Amino acid sequence: LSVTRFKDLLLTSAVTVDSCAGLQLASNDFQFSWQLTNLQTSSLVNLAALNLASDIATLFVPSGTFDAQGRYSATLTVRLLSQGTQSSSSILINVIASELVAKLSSGNRRWVQATAGFLMDASSSFDPDQQPIFFSWRCSRLSSTPESVESVSSLQTVSSLEQGLALAVHTPADGIQQSSGNMSSTGDCSLSSAAVAQAATTGKLVFQAGSLLPASYFLQVFVHSTSNGIQRSSGFFSVLNVENVKRVQVRILTRGSNRVNQGQALRVEGSVQLDDQVVKRLSDFQFAWSVEATSANGNSEISRDAASTPLNVPVLGIKAGILQSGQSYTLRLIVQSLSSGNQGTSELQIKINSPPFGGTCSPTPSSGESLATVFTLSCSQWSDDITDLPLLYSFSMVDPSSTSGTTVSAASLADKEHVTPLTANRLLLSSTQVSLPEGDNARSDIVLLQAQISDTFGAEAQSDFQVKVQPLQAFNDSSANLA
Repeated sequence: LSVTRFKDLLLTSAVTVDSCAGLQLASNDFQFSWQLTNLQTSSLVNLAALNLASDIATLFVPSGTFDAQGRYSATLTVRLLSQGTQSSSSILINVIASELVAKLSSGNRRWVQATAGFLMDASSSFDPDQQPIFFSWRCSRLSSTPESVESVSSLQTVSSLEQGLALAVHTPADGIQQSSGNMSSTGDCSLSSAAVAQAATTGKLVFQAGSLLPASYFLQVFVHSTSNGIQRSSGFFSVLNVENVKRVQVRILTRGSNRVNQGQALRVEGSVQLDDQVVKRLSDFQFAWSVEATSANGNSEISRDAASTPLNVPVLGIKAGILQSGQSYTLRLIVQSLSSGNQGTSELQIKINSPPFGGTCSPTPSSGESLATVFTLSCSQWSDDITDLPLLYSFSMVDPSSTSGTTVSAASLADKEHVTPLTANRLLLSSTQVSLPEGDNARSDIVLLQAQISDTFGAEAQSDFQVKVQPLQAFNDSSANLA
């Protein structure tokens, strides 16, 4: 198994027992024990010191636990308590170097004025392995302005280095000229060697006013790192449009992640810039929002009634319950300057997060006596996208007066007054042990239970189950004798 150092790792297990044994087993019949060994130092990783649970069926290893380019062995030992037998299984974990992240703060396209200086900032690029990085740059002039960055051919990088500069290879689309050498020696984007040398360490390339003629340019930045004899490179490109007039630039701002849970309302905001200047007087611009749902059958625009705000203002709101689980949406904002007629467009892709699915929850044993029997409430087989893990579990008891029959309604989950938590917090563990009060006599001593299973983004699934809890028999006998 190959992993990078700064990504979470979740190891899961499956236990099988020979069916010929004829055993009736429950989840608490098994005892789990994980060990994580650093093979390079022949030492055990202290899981307890890292607050990692090592006695459950899964092992969650958070980012940063492993050494860079280390080698580890994860061993799970499972003991069958009723039989006194055990079995172990191990997996080898190789920690590989992460991919460098190269980016420009202005994105893949930018409009600037020919008479004003500007900065191309790649300083937010980084190495997830936290090794030192340096930069190199390339620039070439386009014979025409591409309609979109998608019309520019994809960039490929060669990891070998030549005199501290990356070799850049790109197959030009129509109108793109090949460029050779570093930027200070090209006629297309002539800059001083000092500016390029400074940008190699800071990631910030300064263009002085008038250094570029009005035209479109293809600018590439490369991020490099060398550690333990391994050379890595990654590239990012931007199409620079140098003009004599100010260009309207639009961004869509969100609060937090681009993943939204089903049932939640959505609110985003448009931001307008003229070149690099943020516009505060938005009344000088006209706004137009649209929202499209993306599916295998194509794109479809959602109804205007789905919006909680007008579609011609800077802020867009989508009503709760409109965005569907598992669906992707494209938010598009077009802004036009009322004075110049220039316009800009921005798009934002969002995905509606699906809750965990596919599992069940149940009690062991299925019946017992109040306050005397220790019940194990456990959930199993719940799944979700790998980016949504780990899952968290909580268990509750439902007031029977809030339900009808022996089923738990969805309304009872929302009505917290009728739900008594059995766990103080949400747990990484998928099971808990509790003692329960006697069940409702009118429902044949049934106690109604709920489990809430949620992912890291807060999307939640509910599992309803029940257990029969009879009055404590010893108490009933004593009562009968007194009578």
